[in-house]
Amino acid sequence: MPVYKGPSLIIGWSDMDTLADRVRKARSELGLTQQQLAERAGMRQQGIQSIEDGTSKRPRRLVELARALGKTPEWLMDGDVLGDGSRAGQKSADGEAWLLPPPFVKAQLGLGAGPVEVRRMRGDSMDDGSPKGIPDGTLVIVDRSDVDPRQGGIFAVDDGGGDIIRQVELVRDSDPPQIACKPRNPHFEIIRLRLGDGVSIVGRVVGKITPA
Repeated sequence: MPVYKGPSLIIGWSDMDTLADRVRKARSELGLTQQQLAERAGMRQQGIQSIEDGTSKRPRRLVELARALGKTPEWLMDGDVLGDGSRAGQKSADGEAWLLPPPFVKAQLGLGAGPVEVRRMRGDSMDDGSPKGIPDGTLVIVDRSDVDPRQGGIFAVDDGGGDIIRQVELVRDSDPPQIACKPRNPHFEIIRLRLGDGVSIVGRVVGKITPA
């Protein structure tokens, strides 16, 4: 499973949901004080402070501020990743994942145009202590266009009560089709699920994200 590293892999989501978050983060990455950023943008320090504390949500000198931070105005306001209006961090319909814009998916992840999202691993069922394990809290990349378990692999699965992430195999000769959801952690049991009736494969896990 590919492991993607670095804080720039996915920008504009989770801890950077607002203008204040993005300005604060970008300023910190440049090692600037509020006063230094204000001077670059032709603003007062109090103006930067009001943006970072959430008081000012649409600064008048947005273009100058973006230029001073090396960002686009669209990224500052909306978390736009590639300047095409797509927002990293837009939540999926179920509210459990962050959808990634197709241009970003293709350019940065080398995947097709199908829907790709990031979900957070819940629990220790896939953590066996090895580099291939998926510890609790890990962000995994899920390709929702790939829901075919015949070749096996790690999938996000809706078990009817919520999403789980497991090594999935199609149970041979099962009718109706069943899948075996296997954990990496030996303290967890294999779960057998019958597809349909509220149970479905959400997508294939194609990578995970670790801090740089």
